[in-house]
Amino acid sequence: MKFLLASIQILLSVYLTGEMARKNKKINAFFSQVEDGYDTWNERIRKLDIKKAVVFLKKIYGYISIISILIFLFISHFFFRRESSK
Repeated sequence: MKFLLASIQILLSVYLTGEMARKNKKINAFFSQVEDGYDTWNERIRKLDIKKAVVFLKKIYGYISIISILIFLFISHFFFRRESSK
């Protein structure tokens, strides 16, 4: 858990440094690819009509909720175990 939080903190700090991080070609290419991915999702949603967009968003939210529940169960099973008394 500590490693995950540290990794998120490092990624956010690099992203928020902005111009300095963008001077590195590899980091710039990585962030450009991530941002292009968001643009692709936005374009797909704009091209859909309302009914199809609602169905599409319901599927995405469903997958996100299932994954979130599984992550919660995994974390609670391995990190919050009670010691059995003998």
